[in-house]
Amino acid sequence: MWCGVSDIAVRCKLFVLIMMMSNSCFAHVAKVFISFSMPEMSIKQWLQQAEKVHAQVYLRGFIDNSFKQTINKATLVIKDNSQGFLLDPKEFERYKIEKVPAVVFVDDNQESITVYGDVGLLPAAQLAATRVESKAAKEVIEKLT
Repeated sequence: MWCGVSDIAVRCKLFVLIMMMSNSCFAHVAKVFISFSMPEMSIKQWLQQAEKVHAQVYLRGFIDNSFKQTINKATLVIKDNSQGFLLDPKEFERYKIEKVPAVVFVDDNQESITVYGDVGLLPAAQLAATRVESKAAKEVIEKLT
């Protein structure tokens, strides 16, 4: 519930913190695309796994175009995780992500492979590594095993 100006300021700070944590200095070899329409447990697991490999997590946009609803949901989901996420519809367009969850493994030469499904980061990386020669997928496998 929104109580007043100080509550709004706290929530805005939380939102900025989410953005700052997500935009760390690590190279993002994996990009995870999620939605708040996914089960909460699934979102938490993707955030935890992404944090282990410094993968960037993306949402397409606000819940029902509402900043307030998005912050409320984000507060519930990330309270146990330090991993945040970015709201960036352009990344969804860039990699042609039409369904979630999806993981894009991006190599140094900017070539990428996308894996769809709520399988987890390690199985997604293993599948990507069997399909193409992907340094990014191999790096994720090494970090998670």
